[in-house]
Amino acid sequence: RTDVVDVSDTASDPYVAQQVVNVVVTEFQAENAQSAQQQSRRRRIFVEAQLHQTDSLLQIAQDRLSQYRTNKQVYGSSDAVVAAEQTGLLNLDVQRQELVADKRVYQSLLSTLARDDSGPARQKTLRALVSSPGIADNPGVQAIYTHLVTYQATLDSASTGQWSSARSNPDVMRLHALVAGAEGQLVDAVESQVTSLDARVEALDELRERNAGALKLLPATQAGEARLIQHVESTRNMADQLRDEYQKA
Repeated sequence: RTDVVDVSDTASDPYVAQQVVNVVVTEFQAENAQSAQQQSRRRRIFVEAQLHQTDSLLQIAQDRLSQYRTNKQVYGSSDAVVAAEQTGLLNLDVQRQELVADKRVYQSLLSTLARDDSGPARQKTLRALVSSPGIADNPGVQAIYTHLVTYQATLDSASTGQWSSARSNPDVMRLHALVAGAEGQLVDAVESQVTSLDARVEALDELRERNAGALKLLPATQAGEARLIQHVESTRNMADQLRDEYQKA
């Protein structure tokens, strides 16, 4: 959890010690860079495909809106109520999409965590989980993870190296129990976050249904245009977000 790493080696020959450290650092840098490049490339390919699909959907939505306006002889709603309702629905859709996306990320990481029983892969998944948007700002989760890191570091010190203790050692067994308990608390906290997201999505759906009902009471032509405009804007926002993600990747 730092950008500074201190690497040392002890040998009877100072030159050998120096070479060992240099090789370790060089190999670590190369592996780290290669891993980051592969992840970025996979992300770019995925986002690029999603962007092409969303751009196609945006073109279809714009064509439908244009055709509707031509058939109905309307060219933009001037009714302030319609504009307010469509803006409200658009904002609700955006909020819902963000909540659903966060939920999918949490569930995916929890599934990966369930498959990884131990080892570096599990620790990597735990780090990704606690740094996810929404969870990273949760002080309870961060406190649990801080304890987990401390327990794990103490366990590693006690179970590795020249003076390591056996797994049957009471202190080692206690540390294993503390690590398992902290990981269980962390999973429970994230699952509670997922439950909270479900409740928020349900509340947004109910609010959107009420707002959509109010929109349907407006003149049919304006309401139809408003729904098409909402679809266009929602798809455009999604395309803009994907375009930003693509540029980052």
